[in-house]
Amino acid sequence: MPSEFSGVVAAGMKRICADLHQHLATRNFRKSGARKWVRERGELLEYIYLFRRGSTYGATTDFSVDIRVEAWVSSAIAPDKRNRFFHNDASVRKADGYCYHHRFNAKTWSTYERCLEEMVLYVEDELEPWFSDPAPPGNVWVRYVRKVQRAIKVRLNPNK
Repeated sequence: MPSEFSGVVAAGMKRICADLHQHLATRNFRKSGARKWVRERGELLEYIYLFRRGSTYGATTDFSVDIRVEAWVSSAIAPDKRNRFFHNDASVRKADGYCYHHRFNAKTWSTYERCLEEMVLYVEDELEPWFSDPAPPGNVWVRYVRKVQRAIKVRLNPNK
């Protein structure tokens, strides 16, 4: 049975997703689910996904919406999990050393505008640069891109 908070928190998630979508659409992301966006860039797909921190533990116990942002890149040609590189906001800090503020109260809307502004800032300052170079340390990304390029050649020239 849903708690008294569930409907309010769900409405808060819907609102933040709708408002964030206005910004992401200007960056060529399109909705790919209720809380997921995708952008195609050449042979790559770039994803942004939001979920409420603690949502896997069951119904919420208050009106707080604490959002976790996850991003990943995969191949448009072979989008299997082995070819994905992930980025999440768990340990990311702003240039001033503070955490990004990704939470608000869905009943009073306290800190909602700050949350939205900092999510936009997070996309601009953290995700866009990461999408440009999502490789973990080492040459993993180079190997991945070469694998995608080989897949494209095979797809375009099946006889070779």
